[in-house]
Amino acid sequence: MEECAIKSKLVYSTHSPYLIQTNKLARVRLITKNEKKGTVIEKITAKADKETLTPILTAIGEDLSIGIKTDKKNSIIVEGYSDYLYLLAFKKLLNIKNELNFVPATGGDTPIYVGSILFGWGLDPVFVLDNDRQGKNVRKKLQERLAIEDKKIILIPDEKEGSIENLFSEEDFKKYINDKNSNYGKVLLALQFFQRVENEEIKSSGLSEETYKNFQNLFKKLNEVME
Repeated sequence: MEECAIKSKLVYSTHSPYLIQTNKLARVRLITKNEKKGTVIEKITAKADKETLTPILTAIGEDLSIGIKTDKKNSIIVEGYSDYLYLLAFKKLLNIKNELNFVPATGGDTPIYVGSILFGWGLDPVFVLDNDRQGKNVRKKLQERLAIEDKKIILIPDEKEGSIENLFSEEDFKKYINDKNSNYGKVLLALQFFQRVENEEIKSSGLSEETYKNFQNLFKKLNEVME
């Protein structure tokens, strides 16, 4: 289908998560039924019902299972899929050209287990964790169990407790993330942001100086550790 789409526009409808490419979610549309409007085709939104979103969420889960690749250099383990999406988005916004392979864990102690696997494959990953109680607990375990150097464990934000969302200025968070969908989960909100960046609806010129510098400093740290 990809080959056919080179010469001709191709549209297909599916319930199968295996026909959804998670690295090209910007081109996916949802088909929903509306009592007044009938069949509606729209971009992915957290407002959609669970049944409509299930194939996409399943595809994301499948993508996590194949996200670790032994031939990739500069592996960076992040706590969850929302962190993964934000970092991919800002890699594009900041025009980062260096090879950075983000590997999403699924929260809790899973960064430790993912790290163990990568070490077993001869890789030397860096860890990006939330600067909260859980993140600090994981950092301690990484140091004790895997002898990870302190410089290879980055807590975000570095000056106060929080998570990757705290790298956004309050203004940008309200503008781009915390809309009326805030009760629909971190992953879908991050997915919406990622899509808008992929579609160039959000550009670096639209970010506040605070947001831009916070993410720029994070990528600077990652590049320094990778050298």
